[in-house]
Amino acid sequence: MPKVIELIHSLTAAEGFEFVSTLNGGKSGKSLNHLFNLLRAHQGDWLEEHKKAVFEKLYRRPYKANKDYLLRGMFRNLSAKLDDFLEAKAVYQELKNNLNLQNYFLLKSYEDRKLYRLFDLNYSKAIEKAEESMDYMIAGALCHLAYNHVLLHGIPDEKTTDTLQHLQEKQFSFLSALFLQKNFSTLLYKPGFPVHNTPNGGAAIDFLPTSVLTQSCADYWALKIQIFQNKEGRIPLIRQCLQLLDENCPAIEQYEKERLFCEAVLALELATVGEYEAALNIYNTLLQHLDDLPKTVALPLICDYLITLLHVKNYREVSEKASKFKARMAEYPHYEMRLNIILAMSYAFRQDAGALRETLPQQTQNLPEFLKNFFRFLFAIQFYLEGNYNLALREMDNFLQKLRKMADPESAEKPIAAFFKRFFYLFDKYEADREEALTYLEKLQHEMIEYQLSAPEDLMDYLPFYWLQQELAEQVAEVRGLVLVEEN
Repeated sequence: MPKVIELIHSLTAAEGFEFVSTLNGGKSGKSLNHLFNLLRAHQGDWLEEHKKAVFEKLYRRPYKANKDYLLRGMFRNLSAKLDDFLEAKAVYQELKNNLNLQNYFLLKSYEDRKLYRLFDLNYSKAIEKAEESMDYMIAGALCHLAYNHVLLHGIPDEKTTDTLQHLQEKQFSFLSALFLQKNFSTLLYKPGFPVHNTPNGGAAIDFLPTSVLTQSCADYWALKIQIFQNKEGRIPLIRQCLQLLDENCPAIEQYEKERLFCEAVLALELATVGEYEAALNIYNTLLQHLDDLPKTVALPLICDYLITLLHVKNYREVSEKASKFKARMAEYPHYEMRLNIILAMSYAFRQDAGALRETLPQQTQNLPEFLKNFFRFLFAIQFYLEGNYNLALREMDNFLQKLRKMADPESAEKPIAAFFKRFFYLFDKYEADREEALTYLEKLQHEMIEYQLSAPEDLMDYLPFYWLQQELAEQVAEVRGLVLVEEN
């Protein structure tokens, strides 16, 4: 099926009418309009005879192979215009639904048109609204825009200097908050899944004001920025930050907030490298200060604490504590979804098929793709725990077929789904004696270990894969024990 037909069939009737109205007049516009209507009417597979029929209707002459380039050129032209149309629709929709983005482009327009008075009247309010909605990416961009504006057009006096310093500090505070939004709960969203910004309230973590910086505090600030800049070796940097704070900065007003921030990031990093007990010791202390933490820290911290409990196999404790935290998450749909996923995984590890079924969503069509994929694994696990091995196998088989059709050949879920399929196959299709079953399971276990050793680091702790490791280990131990009994 040519791309242009797929694009045309994706349009609603209203969008089709709107698109046609964008085509330029003249001979070219009329030809594209005619081609659009011909292709819109086409249904089913695209065969050679269909191409010839469209050519003859469009050019009013018999089709010839040496003139095929004419039709290909028209297809490319119409396809490019459809791409432009859909891109414009998407941008318009994004702007329509995102007040912070509207404010950014409005201020940029003021700057470009030299409407500096209007810029000065509106930029502070725009930054404040972005911060209130926890949209730290746009908040930081607004600060950058305002900083450059003030730097270029502000009167060179003490007030302008203070404004520039304030904007710079705010931008770094948004960097701090954005770091937390993008990095907390990586144990849940691995491999490499984006953690989207959460709408609604919350406050950023402020950096130490430069007006009260000693040299030691300046060293702390520099170290803190290095934490954001380094993907590896963060743990020693965070511990240095804590040491600098304790030794040199306890009298500063921001001290307690800064220390909680560093401890939260340290716990996250320790959990990420598998030092779960050390991370839990810090989490248990931080949970006593949840009300003292900004929501940008408190909510993801809760999620990471629960995920760390999963990794030390405290599954029942996860179920109990996740239920207690539900009220705190209720105002934030994004975090509420993450909490439900953790709760579902705890039931999967506990092999409680009924509770797992009740926790899973009834429909996933409106969720982001990475969450849809995550739930495919959970639905398959539910079928397996219920003894519906054929349904579990079919779920993974359909999932793999979908992944093979995706544009990304290196899909992170594909090898994991393949391991799941092979595991379910044993229970649904493979009729073998216990020794053959043990050989099959041990081979699968060995290949999963080899995959772990060669896979990117951020694939290691993907929770469905972790569940399969645990379940496979239990099955191997159980079947091996039965084989030993038979031999004796």
